[in-house]
Amino acid sequence: MDRCVVSSDTRSIRSHRYVFALLIFSNDLAYWNDKDLTVLVSHLGGRLGAVFGHKLVFSAGCAWWVLWALCGGFSTNLVSMCFMRGLCGIGGGLMVPNIVALLGITFPPGK
Repeated sequence: MDRCVVSSDTRSIRSHRYVFALLIFSNDLAYWNDKDLTVLVSHLGGRLGAVFGHKLVFSAGCAWWVLWALCGGFSTNLVSMCFMRGLCGIGGGLMVPNIVALLGITFPPGK
């Protein structure tokens, strides 16, 4: 649902001139830039989980996501909301690879 909200709001965000001035690249390049960042943060989140423990990094990602989601809910303008949503994505990048790892550890293949 988180990805759906951001994807559906992209058109209205880019329609504002002051935000479009911040996005110098085209729509296609913005799409690929978003995907590259998601892959990078997820890869780093998985590596952090392997080093520091999956449960700890998953819990830190949850706390990070909740913190910035609450801040984004109280934002007063579009630029601050976009900034808060971007910081929320870091928490998601920490949560997803580590919950997959925890599921794989809890329920090993073939059992």
